[in-house]
Amino acid sequence: MNLVRRLVCVLFVVWLAGGCGFLAGAAVAGAGVVYVKGEASKLYPRDVPEVYDVAVATLEELDVIFTERLEGDEAATIKGRTAGAEALTMRIERQAEGVVKVKLRIGLLGNRDYSQAIFSRMDRKLGL
Repeated sequence: MNLVRRLVCVLFVVWLAGGCGFLAGAAVAGAGVVYVKGEASKLYPRDVPEVYDVAVATLEELDVIFTERLEGDEAATIKGRTAGAEALTMRIERQAEGVVKVKLRIGLLGNRDYSQAIFSRMDRKLGL
């Protein structure tokens, strides 16, 4: 938790010094997967439709059964069940021009390892 507080403080100072665009770029360049209260999240330097397409392809490879898929230019939502019958919810939200945040919850309490595996596959597909 201490690391998260430091990162927030550094990003706040950067935002004050350089503006929102610089903050978004710095956050994307240095961010990995953040895992808080069962929800994993990650920033991607892409647009919502591109990340949505990659997310759907990744989840299909992992045999996720989709129950809901909503796509837009500003946000998208994917809901389904994993092969192990855990509920899965992924939200893709535009944060700034060319930056999206992906939030992922697997199961009631979250599944850190499976979330990390999904993000790793998405990273490879996006060339990151």
